[in-house]
Amino acid sequence: MARIEWMHNRLQNWALWAARERGGGLGFSTQSVLLRDVTGSEARESWVPVDEVEAGITDRAVSSLAEPHPELHETLVHFYIHQLSAIGIVAAGSAASVSTVHSRLANADRKLAAWLAARTERQTAAAAPLPKAPRVTGTLRRSKNGSFTT
Repeated sequence: MARIEWMHNRLQNWALWAARERGGGLGFSTQSVLLRDVTGSEARESWVPVDEVEAGITDRAVSSLAEPHPELHETLVHFYIHQLSAIGIVAAGSAASVSTVHSRLANADRKLAAWLAARTERQTAAAAPLPKAPRVTGTLRRSKNGSFTT
């Protein structure tokens, strides 16, 4: 089965976010940039920005797989968070074969895409505009008892 490319990219963003969250909490570094010892001999790494809102939503989506599909959840965690290859996941005893791992990843892509689509539909329905109030025509006048009439 083919993977969904945008979902794969989203899961990679989630993995970066999770790694940074473990490192310093909320995706921030545990040490200030100003406190690092920078010498010319160090390898220079570029900082890849992470969309934290998207990663948080993806984290909820992945967590939603844990109960109904534990094998998909476990495969995603091994593949993206622990950065195991398909062969590594088989060696860890979590899957029978490499093709099973690839099948689970593709299946997880579809389940996560459906979860995200349902979430979007719920948000759209919740944000639907309220019906307009009926328009009052005529002139409002105050009656002798103090209430308004048309």
